[in-house]
Amino acid sequence: MTESDLLEKMGILIDIRSYLRILAASSLSHRAKNVIDSYKRAEVFRALDGNTSDEKIRAMTNVPTRTVTSWVEEFVRQGLAEKVGRLEKALFTLEELDVDISSLKREKSNIKRSEKNE
Repeated sequence: MTESDLLEKMGILIDIRSYLRILAASSLSHRAKNVIDSYKRAEVFRALDGNTSDEKIRAMTNVPTRTVTSWVEEFVRQGLAEKVGRLEKALFTLEELDVDISSLKREKSNIKRSEKNE
């Protein structure tokens, strides 16, 4: 087998991999939108790079560690992330899952109603 044959086969495998990723992301999009239903959940999901601990994600997102851990376990159960040793990694980006972070609800501010009316 020549180098050119190997390069051609690699190109085909890369194309197949890309197609399968698109197909998988498309099939999981509805599920992802149900699970990643808030801005904070999206921030946690976006931080899943396989190198960042739940404690560090807590510090980055201001979400309690127990909540981060619970959400991450749900992402794994739903097929949106995978275990990488003791950590987790998102299998897709929010964009690939068609989750628009700018449209997600944020936590309500602590401003009192009386202050809003002034």
